[in-house]
Amino acid sequence: MVLQINPYQPYQVKLGLPLSFQQLQCLTQLYQPIIGADAVSLYLTLAHQPREKLNWTYRTMHSRLLPVLNMGIGDFNQARIHLEAVNLIRTYRDEKSHDDYTRQTIFYEMQMPLSVEHFFKHPQLSLALFNQIGDESYYGLIRLWKKEDLGQTALSEITLPFAEVINAKSENFRRSELFEATEGIQFQDQYSNFELDEDNFQDRFDLSFFYQILASKQVAKELISQAVLNQIASLSQFYELDEEAMAQVVKLAQSPVTQQIDLELLRTYAAKYQYFKKREYYDQLVDQSVKASHEELANLKNDLRTNYPSFTDQEIEIILICQQMNPSEFLNQIKEEAGGFATSSEHYYLKELIEKSRLPQAVLNFLVYYLIVMEGHANFEKGRSNRLANEWQQVGLSDPAEALEFLHKQRLFKEKQSKIKDKQKAQSSKNNWTNKKKYQELVPSWLKEQQNPKATSQENASSKPVETNGKNALSKEIDDDSIDKGAKPSSQLKEEEIRKRLENLLNKGED
Repeated sequence: MVLQINPYQPYQVKLGLPLSFQQLQCLTQLYQPIIGADAVSLYLTLAHQPREKLNWTYRTMHSRLLPVLNMGIGDFNQARIHLEAVNLIRTYRDEKSHDDYTRQTIFYEMQMPLSVEHFFKHPQLSLALFNQIGDESYYGLIRLWKKEDLGQTALSEITLPFAEVINAKSENFRRSELFEATEGIQFQDQYSNFELDEDNFQDRFDLSFFYQILASKQVAKELISQAVLNQIASLSQFYELDEEAMAQVVKLAQSPVTQQIDLELLRTYAAKYQYFKKREYYDQLVDQSVKASHEELANLKNDLRTNYPSFTDQEIEIILICQQMNPSEFLNQIKEEAGGFATSSEHYYLKELIEKSRLPQAVLNFLVYYLIVMEGHANFEKGRSNRLANEWQQVGLSDPAEALEFLHKQRLFKEKQSKIKDKQKAQSSKNNWTNKKKYQELVPSWLKEQQNPKATSQENASSKPVETNGKNALSKEIDDDSIDKGAKPSSQLKEEEIRKRLENLLNKGED
């Protein structure tokens, strides 16, 4: 359970020895990449709090500490947890200070940073640093902290040993007394806090099986020292490597000359093994995903062929492409295939349609395809695209297949209407020709007298004249055989001549 401290809880700090320059370097160069700058800031702030007595600071509220750190309580708790994880502080709660645990006093006990040597040999801290900063920076730090050789082959060491400088009497009874005084006592050693918990390790890692695999790889069990075992425990947990994987890593880290297990190589090969293991797993996932995609694509094609049997293979391919791309990329691709390029205006119009219309993106892709490819427009125009989008939205088109079927129905409807109009037009022309052929013009009697006087006199002799109000009426029933076929139709007479003759006729009637 992670203890979340609130700003209203008081705290006190138990200080340690002042930090040396080398410890500060270790803190910033080795610890900071792992725990972060906020955690280092909190550590240094707590380590330099005003002292009340001996190694204890004044008791004060966390709310006064937060403005100094320039962070909120959430960031403070995260920084504190990171410091606890790397054993730079130890946190205690005073249960007697208050009944409510949210008001109880918190005690912080400062811990000194590990030495550089202990840090690089620590299986968890060194591994965390390696993964955080990478191999190049990690080995650069090792070279930086490596003890330099003076480089002088002619140097002869004259350093005096302890016995020659310090006069220590060899008294056996005093030595045994000193040994008894320290026997069974656990001293404050930060490095010992990270020793291998064998019970916990063996619960998740089968050591006997691991040694069997090593034996099959000609790696003796005696080569697995405590330091190597600590590293194996840390690496197997951090990289989630099983017994077989760790045995392979140990085999790779074994020196072919000395047969010893190199701890640095062990860490390096564990990281690489995990990378290639993940890469292999990723490749398997990709293959499975590609296979599933192909199967899904085949199923979609079959569904489209079943539901829309009139669609061609090319139309089905376009529908599937529309479903797989976003409109902006689709517009770029279509314009590029058409030999042009998508302008900023076209992208803006398309963006407006995406924001304003309720059409799915796949339908908008098909709209782009329809306008530029099927209708042959050079650009994706605002007016035409808006009209079509409005129409398709009102119809309720939800996918490109429905849009294509809608266009097919529109085309068939237009073709049917055109055929009906052509048929009606042809029928109308035929009826007009028949009516024109059957139509016979009425010819006045005076015109008939001028054209055929004999036939007119005979007709007048055999028929009785009809008078209406003293005026002679024009005959309205004319037999087809009585009309001279050589006579010109009245439509060919001049309008003025016909008008004058009509006037003369009316004048005679008045006389």
